[in-house]
Parts: sequence; structure tokens; C-alpha cells
Amino acid sequence: MGRSQSSGSLVVNVGLTMLYGTLAVQTVIQWLYMNQVFCRGGSSRASTFVLWVTNSVPWITVVSGAMENLGYLIADGVIVWRCFHACGGKIIQFSLPMTFFVIEFGESKG
Repeated sequence: MGRSQSSGSLVVNVGLTMLYGTLAVQTVIQWLYMNQVFCRGGSSRASTFVLWVTNSVPWITVVSGAMENLGYLIADGVIVWRCFHACGGKIIQFSLPMTFFVIEFGESKG
């Protein structure tokens, strides 16, 4: 077991830990928002639906969207890193996975 295998394992473990962290933050935010919608604002089905759709708390949308995009970046970054090493560290063989990564990131912003 050489140094490159242990550093590769470290990158994957750190990436997975960061993914679990973003998922935990997103879960807490959505749990708190659902509590507000269903317990405080839901006097009827119609009012619950209107409150859910209109999203009366704008920071929830911003933070949830940021956590979602951060999760995509971390997951795709780990995949791109693994593809780079699987291709032998050669840029020419690595260009296709990197192109897909850039296209996916551009589409998520548009």
C-alpha cells in the first residue's frame, strides 16, 4: 500500500464526509421549514399549499439551493478526481469526463 493509495482513500473519505454534512444541513433546513408550514401556517389544506408554494421564507431557498449545488460539486469533483487517476493522469484521456463535468455545472446554473 503506497502513498498514492492512502491519499486517494483520504480524498474519497473527505468527499463522502462533506457530502454527508451537506445532506445533514439540507435535512435540518427542510425539517424546520416543514414544521413552519404544517404546524404554524396550515389551518387548511389550501393555506398549507399556498404557504408551501409561495415560500414565505426566502433564505431557505438560497441556503437549500447552495447546499444542493455544493453536494453536486463535491460528488462530481470526487468522480472527476477518480477518473483523472483511472486515466493514468493524462489530460488528453481525461478531457471527456471533465467536459461532462463542466456541462453539468453550467446546466445547473441555467
